[in-house]
Amino acid sequence: RGTVVGYFSHDFHTQVYNCNDCHTKLFAYSGGKRVTMKDMEQGKSCGTCHDGKGAFSVKGDCAKCHKKN
Repeated sequence: RGTVVGYFSHDFHTQVYNCNDCHTKLFAYSGGKRVTMKDMEQGKSCGTCHDGKGAFSVKGDCAKCHKKN
């Protein structure tokens, strides 16, 4: 059983959004605090947009954002 690591593509997101769309309203520029999947399912952090309406849901395919090391 490996460690599960979240993956976030700045390259993809900055093609669609401006930095200030997410920083600092949703995310600090550095050293952001960890949030749980439960937090995200309640609309915090990535779950703000990834709610199944604005973008795919955080409740969906785990492999979209996580990979085992």
